[in-house]
Amino acid sequence: MRYPSDLGQRFLVNEEGVELFLRGLRGAEGADVLEIGPGEGQLTMPVSRIARRLIGVELDGALAEKLSAKVPANVTVIVGDGKAYAEVTRTPVVVSNTPFYLSSTIVARAARNNNVKLMVLGLQLEVAKRAIARPGSELYGRLSVISQVYFRSSLLGVMPSSWFRPTPKVDAAVLRMERIMAWDSVGEALEAATRCLFSYRNKLARRALERCFGESSIKAVDGVGPGTRVRDLTPGQLLGVARWLTSGGSR
Repeated sequence: MRYPSDLGQRFLVNEEGVELFLRGLRGAEGADVLEIGPGEGQLTMPVSRIARRLIGVELDGALAEKLSAKVPANVTVIVGDGKAYAEVTRTPVVVSNTPFYLSSTIVARAARNNNVKLMVLGLQLEVAKRAIARPGSELYGRLSVISQVYFRSSLLGVMPSSWFRPTPKVDAAVLRMERIMAWDSVGEALEAATRCLFSYRNKLARRALERCFGESSIKAVDGVGPGTRVRDLTPGQLLGVARWLTSGGSR
């Protein structure tokens, strides 16, 4: 069988991978679900059996048409941009075996949507590790901060590249992300703070804070020692910067 690859599709063809997604959905039985990029329905069909209603958003019109012809009555497949739907959907659960190039974008956009309470995502393994990376590690960065401030994230398992068609060059993983904090103006400030500060990720945090937001910002963050680097700042400390900015902190 030939598989399209121009849209970054990587179809999951292994039942163990499907089981990882279903494990991530435990506790969400009977919920409304948004599936981003259902493709040929490898996840759509099993998830439809536990969902009250499932809306699949597929960018590939031909795939959407084929899938629509075989789904059960509680599934609707539409042609659209899944990453845009992640930011506006009213469904509390999002499932996606994401195209690798969209992984970070889907997480960031869903974080802004307080309707989304739970996500179960298939991500490039490195992206999944970045989402749960701890301060000071090589993979820790902006995605780590957003993922850990707004979600309780857990890596459910690794999916070898051999589980997909066409076969990607890297492995993937399934990540369960359960919302723990609502997005508001602080989230906008957090994005701005991490954007500036992580451009100095290996620099001293005090110096980076001063460059980004002025000397007074240093006093707004607890526990920043003279040797603390930006990469060592915890999500909580960075959230403190965002709250300071939101409350009127400036140069």
